[in-house]
Amino acid sequence: MNRIDKKKFNEIAEELEFSAKTDEKRMSAALKALKENVQKFKKFKI
Repeated sequence: MNRIDKKKFNEIAEELEFSAKTDEKRMSAALKALKENVQKFKKFKI
């Protein structure tokens, strides 16, 4: 929602009924996992 809908963390948190800090932590963890998986994919060559 942050990247697609251009909403701020506090707007997303209010909409989903949890704290903005929770949203920031979840987004951070998701981006970290995505980066790690992209790196693994880059190493795999066909």
